[in-house]
Amino acid sequence: MTHVIKILVGLVSVACTCAVVGFLSALAYVIALAFPYIPSPAELVRALSFVGTIVAAVSATSGVVLFVTFGLPLHIVLIRLNKTGLRYYMLSGLATASVCCLVFVLVVHANLLRLEWTDLMLAVCVALLSGPLAEVSFWKIVRPDRFATGPK
Repeated sequence: MTHVIKILVGLVSVACTCAVVGFLSALAYVIALAFPYIPSPAELVRALSFVGTIVAAVSATSGVVLFVTFGLPLHIVLIRLNKTGLRYYMLSGLATASVCCLVFVLVVHANLLRLEWTDLMLAVCVALLSGPLAEVSFWKIVRPDRFATGPK
């Protein structure tokens, strides 16, 4: 595979990773917070599928936007610095997610976006889990350590 095709497949893996993390986090969120208030198993399944789908879609979309905005430039910088090991990609994903969370918290704190604290915590947890995991999935597909030269 050419490098461009690997990057495009890596982009798809980023979206899938963010969607899975978002969906699983939403399931835990609904079970932890809404379980006592849901009257029947059918309602629970409906709530799980609705919230899980919404969070997965938002997580995948924001993950792709963040990856294109920050991840690809970081990928180029890491290759030029010959820092192509997995730990550098995990740390760059964590750093990007942390900055995203900080901006998100500041926007909510400035009342530019209204969210309950539980929804904000869900968004922060999804971002902090998705960032490094998405970068690992990208790294596993692109494998920049195989075409870069120098120390890793």
